[in-house]
Amino acid sequence: MKNTVTNRPLSGGVWVRMGILVVILALVAPFGPAAEQERDPAAFASRFPGLAGRNSPVGTWNFLAKLDCTPPNCPFPVNQFIGVDTFNSDGTMHVVPNIPGVTIGAGVWKQTGFDRYTFTFTFFRPGPGPAGSSLMIPVLVNENLRMIDRDHYITTDTIRLVDEKGGFPGDFPGKVTATRYTFSNYNQVLP
Repeated sequence: MKNTVTNRPLSGGVWVRMGILVVILALVAPFGPAAEQERDPAAFASRFPGLAGRNSPVGTWNFLAKLDCTPPNCPFPVNQFIGVDTFNSDGTMHVVPNIPGVTIGAGVWKQTGFDRYTFTFTFFRPGPGPAGSSLMIPVLVNENLRMIDRDHYITTDTIRLVDEKGGFPGDFPGKVTATRYTFSNYNQVLP
């Protein structure tokens, strides 16, 4: 006996059922996980922890920061600097910039979307008076971070200065590019 396959056109009922299925999918899609992630990233991350992003900033990073200003109209004597920042898994962070006279920064970070994060930290810079005669003045930094891949991120920043009286004399936008800090080979014998 020979097996034969015949191509029969789909009946009208099959086309109607397929059409209904397409309409149902079109109506449900705006309420699915991808749409929820765009509407409310925090709720999405708590409901779908495995889908909340491929990459995490947890770890230590080398960064290059560039401010959109020209000295002496910058908050620091330079408009770009390097540093090291560390994101801890508990949502805290530390930043060590190579700007003379400033302290180590400390702050918090959280996830805001797929491979997107925000963080805020504060460090202190010398006041305007003679060295040692004035208090250090806070600098507030807010950044929106986007993971490029596991080992690279970019941010958009706002650096907000605080003056001696607690006022805000200005905001300075900037950008940061970062590369994950490379691990040392502890088995290497040093000279």
